[in-house]
Amino acid sequence: SMASSGKEAFADSQEIPVRRSTVVLLLALLAPPASAASFCADSAGAIQAAFAAAAANGEDDVVRIVGGSYALSTTLAYVSNEAHAITITGGYSAGCSAFAFADTTLDGQHLVTPLYVGSANGAITINWLTFVGGYSADNTAGGLIAASDAGAITIVFDKFLGNRSAGSGGPVGHAGGLHVSAGIGGAKVCDNLFVGNRGTDAGGAIVSQAGGESRLVGNTIVANSGDTLDEPGGLFVGGSGHFVLSDNIIWNNA
Repeated sequence: SMASSGKEAFADSQEIPVRRSTVVLLLALLAPPASAASFCADSAGAIQAAFAAAAANGEDDVVRIVGGSYALSTTLAYVSNEAHAITITGGYSAGCSAFAFADTTLDGQHLVTPLYVGSANGAITINWLTFVGGYSADNTAGGLIAASDAGAITIVFDKFLGNRSAGSGGPVGHAGGLHVSAGIGGAKVCDNLFVGNRGTDAGGAIVSQAGGESRLVGNTIVANSGDTLDEPGGLFVGGSGHFVLSDNIIWNNA
């Protein structure tokens, strides 16, 4: 395993860099599998209802979220044992008629972790969401938790701003912004922004896996903090398998 708090040079920007490869990846993510069930949600209740239906319908699923800010008093949760993929994408116009690049914020109001996505056997993709004000005293992340035993986990074009995890104990650690727990499917964490998150074991993100290969590319991880000086403020990666880290900005974390 390896850890990094990061002290590298940083260009003064909080925008996610847009590269040609980024645009190609975004277009691919917006094209769902031909057989996937599709849901459109424009409220916290509608998002949770879509998750409940998707978890047991026996097919791949795409949950599209209309742009806006969603204030949460309970964690939005998707939990499934099916061997089917779930894709969760923000940024849509009203009625999900078009992808509008609209800011889509899940606000934990400093009360709850905004989103938990767990799939025993299926792939998970989460993109174009902003996680802000998340808080947890016991979960493994303040902003987003994504876990799969067998499926690949993809976290791209997301923002994690001012989330907090104050939990302790357990085998996998507690991150302020994001916790990815991947099995043999590995993970892709690409083109995300982490600013001002705080966690017991890592401020920005923890990415752990059990075999497979994980890639962390093009992320900006700035001004995050861990609770103690011996924990990484920015990023922790660990587990078995192969990790690739490339083109990340990791700066001024404590």
